[in-house]
Amino acid sequence: MKFILLVEDNDFSAKLIMSLLMYIPSYFVVHVRDSCGALEIFEEVLPDLLLLDYQLPIMNGIELYDLLFETKGFRRVPTIVLSALVMQPDIRWAIETRHIQMLPKPVERNAFLYLIEQLIANEENVQL
Repeated sequence: MKFILLVEDNDFSAKLIMSLLMYIPSYFVVHVRDSCGALEIFEEVLPDLLLLDYQLPIMNGIELYDLLFETKGFRRVPTIVLSALVMQPDIRWAIETRHIQMLPKPVERNAFLYLIEQLIANEENVQL
């Protein structure tokens, strides 16, 4: 079972994303609404995949990623940032320089699930 941590403050978006992931029984998804919740999870367990909304309260998804990056072992966690602001140059630059993935909101089902499968499969190959 693969553990996916979803950090999303919008309940509608979170329900939509979780409904897409529920069709894959090998995924266990935990949803938190903000960076504090994500930090608490990271104290207990390292997820197999991190899904971050860009626009979060307290700090944005990139700031949260940078903070988590300092956590022991985090460098091995594939990450997708989800944002309706995907075309803004400063956001694109921030994501590209960190070598993480980005998808526009609302997510397109097939592209979303395909990217998740690819990231998790690549992570499994790295760990072998």
